[in-house]
Amino acid sequence: MKSRKLIKKGHLSEPFFYISDIHIDDRLVGLDQDKRKEVCDDACDTIVNFLNKGKKPYLLIAGDICSDPRVYELFISSLKMKVPKNVITIITLGNHEMYDMEFRAKKLNYEEIKTIYKNIIEDAGFIFLQNEIYYKDKKNRVQIIEEDKLKRLSAKALAKKLDGAYDIILGSLGFASRSKEFSATRGIYYDLEIIDVEKEKKLCKEFRSVYKKFIKATENKIAIIMTHISMIDWLGKEKYKNKKIYISGHTYRNRSLFKNNACVFEDNQIGHVGEYKLNVFAYTNKGIVYKARPV
Repeated sequence: MKSRKLIKKGHLSEPFFYISDIHIDDRLVGLDQDKRKEVCDDACDTIVNFLNKGKKPYLLIAGDICSDPRVYELFISSLKMKVPKNVITIITLGNHEMYDMEFRAKKLNYEEIKTIYKNIIEDAGFIFLQNEIYYKDKKNRVQIIEEDKLKRLSAKALAKKLDGAYDIILGSLGFASRSKEFSATRGIYYDLEIIDVEKEKKLCKEFRSVYKKFIKATENKIAIIMTHISMIDWLGKEKYKNKKIYISGHTYRNRSLFKNNACVFEDNQIGHVGEYKLNVFAYTNKGIVYKARPV
């Protein structure tokens, strides 16, 4: 199915375009500042050219934009200039966002690093999600449930808040303490002084708790879980849940999966040398997801 036909197939949601693992900094090695900006502008032009349908389409970026906060800010600034105003852009962090050498030199912790990226993203008018929920309410207003409030809410209270909501997205890095291949012990955050094994276990446990609450609260709703890390690495070998759409990256093993009336989209991980493109899906009120190929 071509994406240009995506929103003409019955009663569909707005299109959700998604991408992960952009790694723009790998394309900038050895370049001066002007050339760096040019490469970022070209990359953003390529990405934005896919945003061709819908009144208010979504652009979802599931982490690993780059490892350098200065380059990150350059890329986000370019994206802000290129993305049409009607597009809702939502971004989560990836493990590579923890890599910068200055973070280690300044002995910054995870919470301080998270705040740096949150400010860059929100200053551009985009939406940052880290253990947070985005949704539209009954009156079509954008709402965000921030991490501290989400942790305090019971599943019942969250379900009440999400009554009548749509386009519901839970976003997080996810973390990987349940992984034998990708975890702090394998150096995925580069430096154990930023996120060590115990810190990763704590962060992963916190997100699992948020996720399980989210699943209970959205039991009969279509909802999206966008994490940089794949579900198996932060949750273990549990089933994908009914009417849920899982978006992630990190592994460079591109795949999509339809199982247990759930959809798993790990199929647009660009990597260090891949071609920039967007994949896209939309859903119906009956829980049917229409997956489209990039054009």
